[in-house]
Amino acid sequence: MTYTRTSIQDFLTSVPPFDQLPPSALNEVSQKVKLLRYRMGQAVCVRDKMPDQVAIVYEGQARLLGYDPRTDKPVTLQLLQPGAVLGWVGLVRGVPCETVIASTETICLLLPAL
Repeated sequence: MTYTRTSIQDFLTSVPPFDQLPPSALNEVSQKVKLLRYRMGQAVCVRDKMPDQVAIVYEGQARLLGYDPRTDKPVTLQLLQPGAVLGWVGLVRGVPCETVIASTETICLLLPAL
């Protein structure tokens, strides 16, 4: 499939909080994003590493994982669909905390953290 800046910008108009941006700011954001494909089982975010970008699920799906404190085994907290924004929680808190694994082949829009 071919991805264009226009299709990315149109997609972002449906994703909170990007849907609140004026068209000029949305255009600027769409110019900064990069597309990255994740294979099934590949980590998008890991809880031990501070994210250096915000990822937005564009196609596919991923699992947000938590860890059982008694066994330290992963537990699926949420199945993330297109439009899910990942990595922002760790950036806001200043502490890495999210683990997200691609459930299918997944394409994410990556927006670098400044």
